[in-house]
Amino acid sequence: MLQSPTEANTNNYRVFTSADDTDFGVPPTLTVTTSGPASAPAITGLAISPAQQVAGVTVTSSLTPQLAGTVSDPAGGNLTGQFEVEHDPAATGQGSGQIWTGSSGAVASGGLAAVTVPAAKFQDGWQVRWRARAVNAGAGTNSAWSAWQLATVDVPNPTVGSLQVTPSLVVGGTTVTTSLTPDLRATVTDPAGQALRAEFEVEHDPAVPGQGSGQIWAGGVNNVASGTVATLAVPVGELTDGWKVRWRARAVNQATTISSPWSGWQNVTVDLPDPEPEPSVTGLRVDPSQQVAGITVATSLTPALVARVSNTVGGTLRAEFEVEHDPAVPGQGSGQIWAGGVDNVASGAEGSVSVPAGELGDGWKIRWRVRAVAGELASAWADWQHVTVEPPKPTVQELSLTPSRVVEGTTVSGALTPSLAARVSDPGGQALRAEFEIEHDPAATGQGSGQIWAGGVDNVASGTVATLAVPAGELSDGWKIRWRARAVSGQLSSAWAGWQQVTIDIVHPGEEPLAVTDEAVIRTDDSFTVAAWLRWNDKEGDYRVIEQRGTNRAPFLLGNTPQHGLVFTLADGDSAGATAAGVLSGVEPPVGEWFHLAGVYDAGADTATLYLDGEAIGTAPIGFDPWHAESAMTLGTRMLGDLDETRVFQRALSAEAVTGLLAEEPAARTAFAIDKTPEKPAAAAAASVVPGFDYERHNLETCNDKLRPSGLVYTAEGFRELKPYSGCWTKWLGWGEWDVDRKKSVAAGRPIPVPDPDDAVVAETTVVMHTYLGNADGSGVVGGGSHNPRDISVWTEVKDVRAFDDGQPTTNFDNDYMRLEVTAAKGEDSGNCVRRASDTDRRARVSTWRAGTAYDDYVFTSQPKAGDDASIDICEISPKLYYEDRWGPLDGEIALWNKPENRIYRYSQVPRVRCDNSKMGNKVGSDDYRHKKACVFGSANRIFTMSLSDTVITGAAFHNFMAMNFPNATRPERRDEDGNVLDKDIPGDYGTGTEPEDKDNFLRRGTASPGSAAKEWSDANRAKIVTPCRHERTRLENEGVTVAGTLECDEFPYASSKMGAKDANGNFSIMYIPKLQNNRHGRYLSAFYSRYRVGTDNKFWVRVVD
Repeated sequence: MLQSPTEANTNNYRVFTSADDTDFGVPPTLTVTTSGPASAPAITGLAISPAQQVAGVTVTSSLTPQLAGTVSDPAGGNLTGQFEVEHDPAATGQGSGQIWTGSSGAVASGGLAAVTVPAAKFQDGWQVRWRARAVNAGAGTNSAWSAWQLATVDVPNPTVGSLQVTPSLVVGGTTVTTSLTPDLRATVTDPAGQALRAEFEVEHDPAVPGQGSGQIWAGGVNNVASGTVATLAVPVGELTDGWKVRWRARAVNQATTISSPWSGWQNVTVDLPDPEPEPSVTGLRVDPSQQVAGITVATSLTPALVARVSNTVGGTLRAEFEVEHDPAVPGQGSGQIWAGGVDNVASGAEGSVSVPAGELGDGWKIRWRVRAVAGELASAWADWQHVTVEPPKPTVQELSLTPSRVVEGTTVSGALTPSLAARVSDPGGQALRAEFEIEHDPAATGQGSGQIWAGGVDNVASGTVATLAVPAGELSDGWKIRWRARAVSGQLSSAWAGWQQVTIDIVHPGEEPLAVTDEAVIRTDDSFTVAAWLRWNDKEGDYRVIEQRGTNRAPFLLGNTPQHGLVFTLADGDSAGATAAGVLSGVEPPVGEWFHLAGVYDAGADTATLYLDGEAIGTAPIGFDPWHAESAMTLGTRMLGDLDETRVFQRALSAEAVTGLLAEEPAARTAFAIDKTPEKPAAAAAASVVPGFDYERHNLETCNDKLRPSGLVYTAEGFRELKPYSGCWTKWLGWGEWDVDRKKSVAAGRPIPVPDPDDAVVAETTVVMHTYLGNADGSGVVGGGSHNPRDISVWTEVKDVRAFDDGQPTTNFDNDYMRLEVTAAKGEDSGNCVRRASDTDRRARVSTWRAGTAYDDYVFTSQPKAGDDASIDICEISPKLYYEDRWGPLDGEIALWNKPENRIYRYSQVPRVRCDNSKMGNKVGSDDYRHKKACVFGSANRIFTMSLSDTVITGAAFHNFMAMNFPNATRPERRDEDGNVLDKDIPGDYGTGTEPEDKDNFLRRGTASPGSAAKEWSDANRAKIVTPCRHERTRLENEGVTVAGTLECDEFPYASSKMGAKDANGNFSIMYIPKLQNNRHGRYLSAFYSRYRVGTDNKFWVRVVD
């Protein structure tokens, strides 16, 4: 019976302390105490595998051996083995310390715990030691480490054997290969059966030091299966015939890098079999020669034939050559021309022979070949090589005949034994023979036909002139002949020069000039007049009255021809083929009586006019610029008859002036007079190409007329205009006192006066200023007069003075004073702007001013800075009108030159006058636009104006118009880097109004400095248009347009401007226009620069009108 700890209760049952009844919260507990063995892990039976005992040492033959031991624990359960490997301290040279540590998987007590050493931890030959312990992870216990276990790693090496050389044979106990690239062979084996690399090494045999030393070559073959043969060929170029070499091989495990030892050296002798002799030929060429359109052209009659000959066994050879006619050109001959050879040419060298002189002909087409010969053996003939023989020829040029002259384009000789001359040259500098030939002119059929004479001169030095006189008796007076020449050098000759036509015309008495001057009398490229009284007995004569000849012809002809009667013509150059233009009147000259003949060339109008007895019998245009002959003048140059009262003028006489010459009756003598009277201004203008100069000025009347009518009582809008040489300003001015419009002032926040003044004095005022352009030397001004080129004239006018009181006319202010002052403003350089000493200011009562027109004039002179004659100076002229009010309200000054708007200005906007001493412009023919010194209004727009109806420059005007208005229609196109066409924007157009349509659309002149600076500027712009001009010329010529001699490439903007083609970025235009028009447009532009003082960096505009 179990008894409760206490039975002191009254219940009739007993409750034990521990019960199954849960109501009392005392569950039962069972405690059991047992006894058994404690956990004590242990490891035994340590082993490494694979392994074997060698002389008492454990040796493993693997780099990844297995380490193992039996683990156990009396308490049972699962255990693991822990392993540790380190270097054997006794093998100090191999390393020290731990190599690797690892654990096995869990095994039951009594089981084998094993690990494998990972790859790359061991190396062959290492001495290591290792140990292990058992670990019971569940019990948290482990054994002590075991004792160190020693092991040596000794992995079996691969092996190499059965070394062979292929091809090879054994000769006298020595292995001999007959190849320079033999195969080296070896059998490689790996104990583990893994793939191997076979490595080979070749070096010089130390026993033969004279052939070299050390390694020759090394190589290898990868992935060779174990137990198979590895083969590797020695590369080309490594071995040489006759060498004694040695070689060896080894096997390498590619996975472990363990290799076999190198095999023993294998000795080999390289001995190639002797080749069979085999001559050959290559590298055929001709010297000298060149390639022309794929054809070999020999430039000598004795060219060298060259070829390289070789033999497989070396030695020397003979090179044999053969030359024959090209069968494709049977007309030159057929078969062999020549054969030859050269001996003892070393194998591999070039053999060369020269074709002997006399074998080849100029122009021949030939073919040649070559072969190589060695003893009794010969190569095949090489393929035929085709050649054209064309050596450089002698040349002949500069043919001339002496004595001779050119008459109307025909060469005439006045000798029966003239000398023929020609310059002959040889490319090689050899002496030559000059050959001449004369025959009858086929066009003169009645004089004979065929050759008249031939001759030559020997041993003429190359580059010199050969001369040969025609023998007496060969030529006759009046004959028309032709002659030519050629140069001969050895077998070669130049082509015959072109035929030279000559007329033999012996000068007979009466055919020589009647008089000759000492020097040139007139400039024949400028306007001139030549006239004389004549009396001839023959109307069919070929006569020249007056001449001033050049080398080949005269620049003008006044006289008579059988075909055209009386003539007056001009030539465009001093050449036999020069173009002539002028009057071929068809009028026969009077016979047996005196008549007056005059020829007038007007350079300005480009016309030639012929007068007979004072009447014009013909006028013709001259479409070119005549030229000037510097020679003396001859009178009665070639004529039979009388000549009297000869007159020569350096100007174009008017018809009236020519008629006036008739008053000089002819006398029975020869007379000659030269008129050197300076040209009068009117005559010069009439003969000029460039239009005359116009200051385009206002006077007080024309300026005041510009003032617009106005109904305003007080003031109105005025007018102001500046041109380079003229200033005009006119406006209503006044002084007034206003009441304030209170309502408008409040709204505006400032005082606003009523429209009309309470009190006022008003006047109509005008100011005109003139400046001047100097003449050629600056001593006077264009247009004449007493002014200096640096003068500034000022005129003022004050009229219609009115006074108002409360808006009504009044005389209440008549006793007040008004004062006019015109002074140099205190601005830039004003100290050099000096008013005329006699000029004074004007002061008078209002009544006096109102009584009539007040007209005053002033003159200011801009004086150059001291010591600086080339200075540019600025004058500022300031006219002002003062009102002196006795009571004050109207007192004050008003500027007479300011803005034209409808308001009063107290301060002037004074015009700036720019004065210079520069010499600008040129004199070309009758155009003299040289000007030194001038003053211009600096802010005036300078406009180069031209007209499309001006026939002198129509082409240039049209080009300028197109460039400015339709730039994309002009050439060349403007493109970007990718070739896309871009719009062009060409500046310069002023437009048609009084102000430019675009104030920034101006041109700016480049340097105006004389000489090279200006030329360099223009040349840089012109260089930019060379290529587009060349392309445009080609295009025009392809369309049948004649360009040469008639058209020139014009450009816009101008080459003299900073906006020219050089820096225009494609915004420029070119156009071919008549040459003469281009030249004269250049004169126009140069005259514009000079007249309007457009200097370096100055702005200007261009305007083209109808």
